[in-house]
This record gives sequence, structure tokens and C-alpha cells, in this order.
Amino acid sequence: MREILTTSEVAELLGIGLSTVTWRARQGRLPVLQQISGRGTYLFDGETIRKMADRAGRENTTDQAPQTEPPK
Repeated sequence: MREILTTSEVAELLGIGLSTVTWRARQGRLPVLQQISGRGTYLFDGETIRKMADRAGRENTTDQAPQTEPPK
């Protein structure tokens, strides 16, 4: 069965704000399953969004400086 995510759930998974999710959905930068008419609320495919979150997490980790322990 397909997992459906709300705008709030997508924001939490991707670590971005609600308005950013809405903006990206309107711009076509986040794939939308359905828009609830008149409310600006979107529904998203969970599998697709989780893959995006995984990719973003990998990209963010490789961009960070290596973690070192503080001197003792």
C-alpha cells in the first residue's frame, strides 16, 4: 500500500519549513500526488520523499568537514 505524506510530514523529513515545502511543490521541485483544492495543502508519495531525504542526507554529510574530537 502506498504511503501518503502531508506537507507537515514532508517538512519534517526533509528538515525544511512548511512554506518551503509549499513553494517547492508549486514550483514543481517536489512531486505532488494531489493538491487539496482551495487550501494549498498537498499530499506526497512517501517512498519518493524518503528517497529524496536519503539523497539529501548523503549529500549534506559529504559536504561537512570531518568530525574531530576536542583536545584533552
